Amino acid sequence: MLKIKGSVKTELTLSAADLQRMPRATATIKEHDGKDYTFSGVPVQAVLEAAGAPVGKQLNKTTLNTCLLIRCADGYQVAYSLAELDSSFTNNVAIIADQVNGQPLPGNRGPFRFIMPGEKKLARSAFKLEELIVVSIKE
Repeated sequence: MLKIKGSVKTELTLSAADLQRMPRATATIKEHDGKDYTFSGVPVQAVLEAAGAPVGKQLNKTTLNTCLLIRCADGYQVAYSLAELDSSFTNNVAIIADQVNGQPLPGNRGPFRFIMPGEKKLARSAFKLEELIVVSIKE
């Protein structure tokens, strides 16, 4: 299960079957072994929109301080600003992947993985996603 919570209108808990019914996208990244792998899954923006997080026109000067904290089963955490994940700001489509090269993610990497194409390092390509937490940062 993948939980979406925080500064959203509706907190969600999504199963693999729920994600299969959502819009799909692919992203190719070069893994540490130097080979290209094609991942498929749900665009992160679609999941954020389903939860009522600010996306598209709602992502403006009053909401650009909003971030996505990604938490994994092993305690690993990474963050993105929502602008980095929004199609009105970037051409890169981040996905919550559930397949690699047409097969389910291996157990030590799944069931869900965060994929952001175009990044030089894979440090934010997080495995075993458990929670996506929308956070508004205020000083």
